[in-house]
Amino acid sequence: MIIMICLLSIIFVIISVYNERKDMKLLKAWFNDTDLKDFCFDFQVKNFRDWILGDKEHSLAHLESSKLMSEFIYYMDKRIKNDINQNKDPNNDVDKNLEDYSNPKILMILGHDTTISCLEIFLGVAFDKNLTEFYRYPEFASQISFEVVPKDENTKGTKEDDYSVNYYFDDELVFTIPVPEFKKKVEKQIWNDEKINNFCGYSNENGESNKDDDNSLKIYLIIFISSTVLFLISTIVLFIKLKKSNKPPSRIYESLVPNIDEKN
Repeated sequence: MIIMICLLSIIFVIISVYNERKDMKLLKAWFNDTDLKDFCFDFQVKNFRDWILGDKEHSLAHLESSKLMSEFIYYMDKRIKNDINQNKDPNNDVDKNLEDYSNPKILMILGHDTTISCLEIFLGVAFDKNLTEFYRYPEFASQISFEVVPKDENTKGTKEDDYSVNYYFDDELVFTIPVPEFKKKVEKQIWNDEKINNFCGYSNENGESNKDDDNSLKIYLIIFISSTVLFLISTIVLFIKLKKSNKPPSRIYESLVPNIDEKN
């Protein structure tokens, strides 16, 4: 029997390898190496676009990008305020001590292709873009850049309205928008902690979910009650059968009902 199973396993492996090689030959007959790579890349892009654009409520984009854009706006505000103070008072060197990194001139955040994709959708919604046209698949080493610059390079900014935000995808400038308008539209789309917690089913102040614990407790209770009911039913049925039977109980039940013989 063991020998037969081993033989069948070997035959199965041989057939599988043969079919795989056959399929690869068919693929190579249909595509050359370049065409096959292009086909796989196009398939991946389409699959990714369907995933990110298929979320009609844009929940993924808001969950992924709300914290990120909140942090960006926080540091952008600090940078602009410090630059304005320095422009008003040239002797006030706000960058003379940056050991605490509290006022960086460059803020770099690393992420995945999903991070960039969600941020694109977030910005597309915020700035009323056609998402199908606005969204670009993030290829390897893609990046999104926000550049905060004075509207007039020859004039130093003295208020927030004097600054603009340049939005780049890779090296291409996509759009430029004044800082106040940028902040207003982005902040309108940012989900706060309460909304994120509610969406994810979190219930306490620490953002911890009790949903799983509640579900686990319910499952344990159902299993316990079901097991208890089955045990009681089985015990009752067993005693009824033993009462009706004139034969002595088997050894399995002698320990459970040791005196049943004497009663009969």
